[in-house]
Amino acid sequence: MTKRKSNLKKGLIAASLLSSLSAGYYATGSYLFNRYAKVDKSYADHDMSEMFPDSDTYHQYTAKLKENIAWFKAAKSNKVQIHSFDGLLLEGVRVTDNNPDNPLMILLHGYNSDRYALLNQAHEFSAMGFNLLMIDQRSWGKSEGVYTTFGFKESLDLLSWITYLRSEKPDIDIALYGVSMGASTIMKTLGYVLPANVKLAIVDSGYTSLKDLIECRLKTNVLTPAIAVKIKRVLGFDIGEIDCKAALAKNEVPILFLHAKEDQTTPSSMASELYEANFGPKAIQFFDKGSHAINCFASGYYDVIADFITKYFH
Repeated sequence: MTKRKSNLKKGLIAASLLSSLSAGYYATGSYLFNRYAKVDKSYADHDMSEMFPDSDTYHQYTAKLKENIAWFKAAKSNKVQIHSFDGLLLEGVRVTDNNPDNPLMILLHGYNSDRYALLNQAHEFSAMGFNLLMIDQRSWGKSEGVYTTFGFKESLDLLSWITYLRSEKPDIDIALYGVSMGASTIMKTLGYVLPANVKLAIVDSGYTSLKDLIECRLKTNVLTPAIAVKIKRVLGFDIGEIDCKAALAKNEVPILFLHAKEDQTTPSSMASELYEANFGPKAIQFFDKGSHAINCFASGYYDVIADFITKYFH
């Protein structure tokens, strides 16, 4: 074989290898996208004990669960539905045990859950005097959809829910509460121009951006571009669109950040970054014995929330 033919063969082999590596790289990105973005509703069958950081917290949850279910069954509630901007049927439940003129709290659950995951918080907020709207975010619970968008399209859905509430009662006062992905949905929404009805926001265990979340979970940034390509192709937006720090830089709604110091899913440093990025009135509280999305059982959790609420609802 001549030297020229030998170099050509080596070049073809190298090109083939690079093509295979590239295909494998993007196939991995596609696999991870489908694993995390395509909603698998079997989450409802998961062993709940796996969510809790220790047996004491799990026992607190189970002890309160019977009480919370009894409260909800006795509550004055009704199912509500709206259509999203892209045609999905979204569902929620309104609880109206309190005076119709009282403020309303919208509750947004996190990833791998639905509206009933926040039953404990809903019970507490009702006791504080709020009427409630507990929503299933797109693709979760009873809401339609195939993919979660980690707060991007969900933030537009939240705008639609606010519009729905205002269409029924134009002068309604609204507060927002969200956990994990629900928290980041709220923070993304706070970057929009909101009606004066929205008086405050409470965000628990939120993440700074989708890019940061991916790289935190995978412990590398190598695969981020491959996942970003799939997000753009399937969901229709750039990964950089989910940037809660950028949204909060425009926010004037009073906001309370809640986070566990030992959170292993969204590090507490994210809460500090979000707090620093926020433009308007703000407060922050870390919990020694909390956990990701389970801080509601930490000591003093509702005291901190009640103190914050008192500043803006008299």
